[in-house]
Amino acid sequence: MSNDIPQITIDGITFLLIRIVNNFHISYKDILEIQSFSKDLSPISFWVYRSNSEIGMWRFCILDQYYDPNSESTQKLLFKGNKKTDYVQATLIHLDLQQFIIENLDRIPIQRLEDFEQSGHCVCYADDNHCSDLKYNAKVEIINSDRIINETPFSLINDYDDETKTKYPIGCGKIPPWFNDNDVKQILKNFSNNFKKRYTIVNVSFKYKYDVNFINIVNSFGEVYCVELNRKKLLQNSETNTVLLYFLKTKLTIQPSLIENPTEYFDNVTKVCNQDFHIFPFFMTNRSSVITQMGLYSKYIPCGIFICKLFDYHTGDPQCSLEERIYKKCSVQYSYIGHRYDDLFPLNEAIQQLSTHCNINRDDYIEPKPSIPTDTPAAKIYTDTPAANNIMLPKKKMTSRIYDYFFTKKVRGGKKVLKSKKNKKNKKNKKNKKY
Repeated sequence: MSNDIPQITIDGITFLLIRIVNNFHISYKDILEIQSFSKDLSPISFWVYRSNSEIGMWRFCILDQYYDPNSESTQKLLFKGNKKTDYVQATLIHLDLQQFIIENLDRIPIQRLEDFEQSGHCVCYADDNHCSDLKYNAKVEIINSDRIINETPFSLINDYDDETKTKYPIGCGKIPPWFNDNDVKQILKNFSNNFKKRYTIVNVSFKYKYDVNFINIVNSFGEVYCVELNRKKLLQNSETNTVLLYFLKTKLTIQPSLIENPTEYFDNVTKVCNQDFHIFPFFMTNRSSVITQMGLYSKYIPCGIFICKLFDYHTGDPQCSLEERIYKKCSVQYSYIGHRYDDLFPLNEAIQQLSTHCNINRDDYIEPKPSIPTDTPAAKIYTDTPAANNIMLPKKKMTSRIYDYFFTKKVRGGKKVLKSKKNKKNKKNKKNKKY
């Protein structure tokens, strides 16, 4: 292999970033080919894509045939598992590999779609006879039940109706059409309470910075964190005595193109961007989980609607609540659903820990006010919003945490500084010190 090809070895498996194909699909513009091998595994190739609704998280790419009753035809769509599969977690690319991809995007060769041979992994049905064995095996691995850890309290989240024990398969992207915001939040609140009764936070650790453009509507500047939790009462032979929950904490700012040409969703987008930050949990596993040759996690813990996205589809089959479908629309396809995660364990506690212990280093960043066009209807509205003052631009290379400013409590001399409990204590001790 050429030394110019970015490669990384994770859990004994080597992954090479071969090429990016542009304009693969109108909604998923870039797909990335990866080759993998190890001492005991023969080389294979597979494709990954960036999920819009998950703010650009890389997921395993494979198409399948789905029957559309509206058009009475069979269509090619991204394969997202079966009814028992938590597709958000089942198709998520291992975060160590994701981080490597993000850090090396500018080193990967780019190929236009018109030059792309029509045998790529993403342009073939999962069950098509013309597909290779790898494509079929990829589908098998995605729905592989051996990857799933079903234990209390995570397996109880779907048991949301105590009176009738209704078993509607609620989950990320699976919302009963009659559900409103209160129905969704009640399920999450019950789960959060059960989670908190059984687990305690051991550690909250920073993984990597994560910046992306969401369908030319908003920019997301965020960070990926991992919360390690232990059971308060250990269970014999349990796979979940220690669990790892990954979440994204991000700031959203409006794309300049949307300001210049506002859509009917501009007000909703502005309200979303006015929030100080956004947070959503996107993956849960245990310590024994390792990377597979297809870049996936070997283990994950289904958590129903608790593990999801920041945006979801409001069209087609209901994936949003009634209110989200009406009042949270941010584009023709997507509604904002991040409000679901307000005040949930362990997210709320994790943020509090970060605000207490995070070290602030803003030397690599500047915060200029964006250049706002004054001749658009949206300009007057936008310039009066907090979002207009919260766009962050890197000087050169991003080398420090970009959202530590979420945790600042006071402003001195035009600079935001941390007002921590430790600082308060030091001042008090200094004041009471006798000479």
